[in-house]
Amino acid sequence: MIPEEAKRNKLFDQANEDRKWCWGCGQSKYLSRAHIIRISAREDLKYDISNMSYLCLSIDKKGCHDIWDENSWTILEEFEEIWNLKCFTEFMNIIKVKDSKLYREKIRIMHNWLDYYRTNELPFGYKLK
Repeated sequence: MIPEEAKRNKLFDQANEDRKWCWGCGQSKYLSRAHIIRISAREDLKYDISNMSYLCLSIDKKGCHDIWDENSWTILEEFEEIWNLKCFTEFMNIIKVKDSKLYREKIRIMHNWLDYYRTNELPFGYKLK
């Protein structure tokens, strides 16, 4: 681990000492630090502790880290898992502040799913499973 990353992790752990559980489901085991906005999308947020959270890993069940990081927003079954994370609203608010373009894209996808629920017409390029 590089010194800057170790320093960031220490600051994050200290700042969130009272929130040392999975922000997605509430469990307190198998935790990892997770970036809310992927580093591949925003390298500049790599060391920003407001872009980090604790999410559980996939050990006993599909972990919240995998749900947030790996699930597709355009597959209904996977989007519903993302939507149901306890931290969904908090993460969206962070995205809104940190990356307005990404936020608008995610809101657009959410609107498409709301239209699907209303009309039962699947948006182009979207899947149910």
